[in-house]
Amino acid sequence: MQVPVYVAEITSKDVRGSFTSLHQLMIGIGKAVTFIVGSLVSWRTLALIGIMPCLLQLIGLAFIPESPRWLAKTSRMEEFESTLQQLRGRHADISQEAEDIKEYTEYLQRISNDGIQNLFQQKYVYSVIDLHSGKELVAFLVLVGVLVFLGSFELAMGGIPFVIMSEIFSINIKVSAGSLVMLVSWFGSWVTAYTFTFLFDWSSAGTFFIFAGICAAGTLFIAKLVPETKGRALEEIQNSMTSQE
Repeated sequence: MQVPVYVAEITSKDVRGSFTSLHQLMIGIGKAVTFIVGSLVSWRTLALIGIMPCLLQLIGLAFIPESPRWLAKTSRMEEFESTLQQLRGRHADISQEAEDIKEYTEYLQRISNDGIQNLFQQKYVYSVIDLHSGKELVAFLVLVGVLVFLGSFELAMGGIPFVIMSEIFSINIKVSAGSLVMLVSWFGSWVTAYTFTFLFDWSSAGTFFIFAGICAAGTLFIAKLVPETKGRALEEIQNSMTSQE
C-alpha cells in the first residue's frame, strides 16, 4: 500500500500517473517471472530466489528520500525544500510547487487532525517448454494466456485503483484511508475466490454474467464519480474534493 502513496507524493504531476502504475506493472512482471522460474526449479529454490529482491529493496530503503509532503506536515521545512529540489533537479524552479504544498499543509493542520475515526465524514466521501504433444501445447497456451491476462490486468484495472487511491486522499487520512482501501480490495478478492466454485456449480454462464454486471457497475461508478487527476497537483485534486461538503 505504501509504494503508490510514496511514489505519488515524490513525483511531479506530469509523470505521477505513469510512475505510480509502474509499480503495479512490476508486480505483474514479478508474478510472471515467478510462474516461469517456478516451473523450472523446486519450491525451496524458488523461495530462496524470492528472498533476493526483498533484500535489495530493504537495502534500497536506506537511500530513498523522505516524502516532501510528509516533511512539510511535520514542519521540517529546510529538509522539505532540499528534498523537493533534489527530486525535481538541481536547476528546477520549485518555488510555486513548494508554496502550494506549504499552503495546503497549513490548511489541513488548521482544520483538523483527521484519522481513521473521521474517514467517513462527508467531505471525504468523494475521495473513497516442449511442444511435441497436444497436452504440452495446451499447457503452453494456458501459460501464455495467464501471462497475457496478468500483463493486461496490471496495466489497466490492476494498477489504476492504486494510482487513484494515492492521489485523492489528503495527507491527514492517507495512511488510514489507504489501509482501508487495501483491506476492502483483498476482502473482495477473497469473497470472489471463495464463492467462485459455488457459483460455478450453480451456473457457469450465470457466474460470468454476475461478474460482467459488477464490471458494468464499476464502469458507471468510474464514469460518474471518479475525478480526472491527470496533470493536476495533489493539492489541487484533494482541495477540489474536500471542498464538496
